[in-house]
This record gives sequence, C-alpha cells and structure tokens, in this order.
Amino acid sequence: MRLLAPLTWVVALLLVAAVPVARAALAPGYGEFEVTAGTPDAPLPVKVYYFRPPAAGRDTPVVFVIHGAARDPRAARESWVSYARQHRFIVVAPEFSSEAFPGSWRFQMGNVFTATGVRKPRAAWAFSAVEKIFDVLRNDYGLQAERYDLFGHSAGAQFVQRMVLFMPQARIERAVAANAGWYTLPEDRVPLPYGLGGASERADELRLAFDVHLTLMLGSRDTDPNHRLLNRSAGAMAQGRNRFERGRAFYAAARNAARAMGVPFHWKLRVVEGVGHSARRMAGPAAEVFFPPPAAVRLTSHKERKP
Repeated sequence: MRLLAPLTWVVALLLVAAVPVARAALAPGYGEFEVTAGTPDAPLPVKVYYFRPPAAGRDTPVVFVIHGAARDPRAARESWVSYARQHRFIVVAPEFSSEAFPGSWRFQMGNVFTATGVRKPRAAWAFSAVEKIFDVLRNDYGLQAERYDLFGHSAGAQFVQRMVLFMPQARIERAVAANAGWYTLPEDRVPLPYGLGGASERADELRLAFDVHLTLMLGSRDTDPNHRLLNRSAGAMAQGRNRFERGRAFYAAARNAARAMGVPFHWKLRVVEGVGHSARRMAGPAAEVFFPPPAAVRLTSHKERKP
C-alpha cells in the first residue's frame, strides 16, 4: 500500500482541522456541571445547577441566581423555575461552598480582598467564577447570549451589590440585589468591608458601576431588627436598624456619590409591598425587571358621531 506524500498528509490534517467541532447542547430540564475557578496555584471548584426549559434554544437568555447564607443553590434555582418556563430563559445557580469560599470575605465580599484590605488577583475573585461559568455556557454548550442577568437575595444580594461595585466590566445586562443584610458603601471615609476606605486599591471606577442597570429591591416588611441572620456589628448598624433601612440608606449614598461625581446613575430602588425576608416572593418582582410585561393596551371606546 502506497503511503501518502508528506504534503498530502499536511493537506489532509488541515482539512480535518477545518471541520467545526460539534458542541454539546445543554440538556433540557434540571442539570448540573462543574467548573474550576480561582488561580492555577489555588483552584476553586464551583458546582453549577441549572434549569433549561424544553422550549429554550441556543439564543435563550441566561439568568444567574446567587444563593444566600444557607449556600443552597438548588433552592435558589427552584424559586426561579416557574418564571424560566414562562419567559423561556435558563436559570444558572452556582454553589459558592463554605469549603471553597469560607466566611463573608470570600463569599459575600467576592474574595476580592484579604481581611487586611489587600486586593487579590482577579482570577481568584468569586465574581470571576460567574464570568467563567458564562464562558463555559457559551464555548462548551454553544449558547449565544452575549450578556446575562444577575439576581441575589440576602447574602446573595450582597454578592450582587459588590460584583457591580468591584467588577462593573462584567457582562451583566441587568442586576437585582434583593433584601441585602448590609452593604459596602461607595465612600472612602467608611473602612472596608462597610465602605471603600482602607482598600489597597479603590474599587473599579465608580462611574462604571453606576452605569450598570442595578435594581435594589426591598421588601416593605423586611424590618425585623432582631432577625437571627442580621449583621448587628457597629459597621452594619451604622447603615440602619434593619435590612429595609439599610437598603434605602445605601441607595441614597450611591445616588449622592454619583451626583457629586457628575456621572450618570442607572441604579433604581424598588419596594415590594407586603413582602418580608423571602427569596421566593422576591423572585417574581425581579423576573419582571428582567422580562418586563408588555405595556397594557388602553382600549378607548368612541361613540359614533352623527353628521
């Protein structure tokens, strides 16, 4: 049998390389996969739980849902499944486990700083894990969405608020931070973690953060000053007696900072009446932010005029 000439082999290999590799589709229904975030020296495993409606295609929108202090991504995913079916989007709920991201500095603060205020490499940030998961969805599963929506409740809302503050260049289309327990204020006079003072570097340009479409969502009944999970440290209490007061104070501080800088301010404050500290009951109003209902058509009856 005659062997192909070397040049022929080269041409054949090039033809094979030119054939596009078929990417796996994200299986419909409930599923999970794992990504490795962090740095090569300190890898951080992140398990990802998702729900894909059967009718969803490759151009389907993506909504990231960040769990709370219980670190239960399955529950976070489940509270959004009915809305995913209704609006045909994919729910993605990463697990920031207490083993990989222990404590508030590594989870709620996004693993951006050490406890002494030294900024870590960007690859180590928990926020970067969200971006990496989105890359996996696009590159490995062939999704075509170019940006994503981001929701978090309670501790998850803290994560969302700080991701907008410290990583405004992320591919966030719209974000909702609902019922956060406490905040990192955009003020240098307040030390970390309650403000930006004492950080080895400032947060990314605040003007970029204020340009993100962030909705601070507060339940009107989330007013318990003795809630078992409420941060009652001096820094948190300076922001207000309860989550509702702290959310309003944070919004006012951010709006004032934007005005002082003379930059556009695209954040909004929305109060959900009759709701307390409930991730499930805040999911519906948040879904309306991401997928607004069509404007109601006002039908006006006109009486026929006689000539």
